[in-house]
Parts: sequence; C-alpha cells; structure tokens
Amino acid sequence: MKAFVRVVDTGSLSEAARQLGLSKSAVGKQVGALESLVGRPLLHRSTRAVRPSQEGEALLERCRRLVQEVEALGSGAAADPGLLAGHLRLSAPASFAALFLADALTGFLARHPAVTLELLTNDRIVDPVREGFDLVFHGQDEPKPSLIARAVCPLRRVVCAAPAHVALHGAPESPAALAAHPAIQYSLMPTGTAWVLENGGRRETVRVRPHLSSDSGAVMLRAALAGTGVALLPTLLAAEALKEGRLVRLLPGWEAERLAIHAVYPTTHRGNPRIRALLDFLATRLDPLPPWDRDIP
Repeated sequence: MKAFVRVVDTGSLSEAARQLGLSKSAVGKQVGALESLVGRPLLHRSTRAVRPSQEGEALLERCRRLVQEVEALGSGAAADPGLLAGHLRLSAPASFAALFLADALTGFLARHPAVTLELLTNDRIVDPVREGFDLVFHGQDEPKPSLIARAVCPLRRVVCAAPAHVALHGAPESPAALAAHPAIQYSLMPTGTAWVLENGGRRETVRVRPHLSSDSGAVMLRAALAGTGVALLPTLLAAEALKEGRLVRLLPGWEAERLAIHAVYPTTHRGNPRIRALLDFLATRLDPLPPWDRDIP
C-alpha cells in the first residue's frame, strides 16, 4: 500500500522507488501484489506518467489512512514519549538549518534516541509529497490544499549594510532613498527588485538596483559584510553581525512584511507522532521569540 500511494503521489515508479530506497522492479512487484489482492488494476501506465485507475482512485485514500495508522503503531509512541521511534526525512533552508536546526535536532535526538533523522538543505520551495519528505521548513505562507502548515516562528527582514558602505554612501533617510544605493538582492524574492517596507501603518515600495543577486542567504550576508551594498536580510542571518556592529541597521522601524517560517507536511502524515513530537520540541526553543530576535538593535 505504501508503494502504491507513493507511486500515485509522485506519478512515477522510478521516483517512488528512489524515495522508498527500493528498485523500480521491487516497487512494481509490490503494486502488482496489491492489484492481485484486490483483483483489479490500480494504475494506468504510459511512457509519460503513471496515474491511478478508477479503482485505484477509490482505494487511494483508504490506503493512505491505513499506511498512516501502521506507521503510528510502528513508532512505538505509547504513553511513554521515550518509546518514540522511527525515521523522519526533513528539508530546510540552508541558513535555518545551519544556524538553528542543527543544534535543535541534536537535542531532540538526545531525548528520543530511537528516532533517526535525515536533513537536506535547499533554499527553494520544496514539495514534500513530490519529493518524498516527511516535513519541510520554508517561508511560504500559502501551502497547497494537500499539505498541512504550522507556523513555527516569525521571519523578520530588516535593511542593513556594513559600516564601510554607510561611510561611503551615507545612511538613507527614507525607503525611497534606497534606490540610490547598490543593493544585494535575494533572487527568489516574489516581488523581485521591489522592496515593500512597513512602519506601523505606513507602507512604501522602492525598486532597488541590485549590484549582486543570489538565492543563498549565506552569500548575501558575506556580501553585505564586505560592503557590497544594502541588503534586506532575515534577522536569523543578520542578528549576530548587528549585535557585534559588523552590520548597521538602516531605516530603524522599517521592516519588510512580516512572514513566518512554516513546517509543512502532507495531510497523510496528520497525527504522525514523530512530527508532532519534533514540532512541539522546536516550539519550546522558539517561543515567545526565537533566540536570534532577542536583543537585536
């Protein structure tokens, strides 16, 4: 049943096999065994894709529920949380993983030694269903209907620059003045080069002129520290440099629209005890404020 559900979710025997750590032929045999059991073909196979048959569609959600129940039983999550066991495959932005998750996950594993984790980093939006992840962390606000999202912490973004940049170009006195500064641009920003800043009830939009664009927060931070330009950086990245004076907060009071880092997982994983335990554990470290947002200028 798990092989069947994964083939339907990915639309590919090969991708399902990769995610399950099996050969393509082994996945095909498992789906074939299920078809033999129910006495009907469950998949339509073509050179382009694999999709469920009418009988497969009727069986799909029932299989999802049964797989979820079996995984919950296998986790050993009884009244004693120390019995929690099993595996979770995670994806997170590189900066969030390196600056927060790495230490947090080691603490979680110390509490639950029978759990195993795999963490892959990627700054793009990851689809947990298509790419075979149990839990994905990202800053997207509107997940697909097939996904469950839980906000884990705020994502603040502030305008900052190195003291050398401010000495050379001056400090902007308004958001509009940023247009005269070379900028460091996050290439995956949905608004492109338009920075939307808010201060109380006021909102202003300025189109900056990027001197450097990157999809890597680490690259942007290094460039800002080197004086390459002004940057709109998450406080997760910039907090330490701001506290040490290696970066200067520009336009105090003005921030980009407040977002949140979300934990996103498939609806089929609703009630998964490992996911619930991990998110509850992270909440104890992120509430009421994440550590990087405490005492920044």
